[in-house]
Amino acid sequence: MPEMVDLSKYAIFETPQLETRKVYNAPDDYEAVERFNKSMAEVHRDYSAKEKLSCISAKKLVLTD
Repeated sequence: MPEMVDLSKYAIFETPQLETRKVYNAPDDYEAVERFNKSMAEVHRDYSAKEKLSCISAKKLVLTD
């Protein structure tokens, strides 16, 4: 049975009610979500490292010109 969440207590303006449902309940589902979260953390870590290297090389380029 879906549970209704009243969002008006979190906002100043008029908000709709939010219907929530449990979409997974088996241990396999939780393990799949955990694997997904770990892989996304790795993707974010790689992206952050590349972004930092890009920023460092851009600073060197600006300083040497």
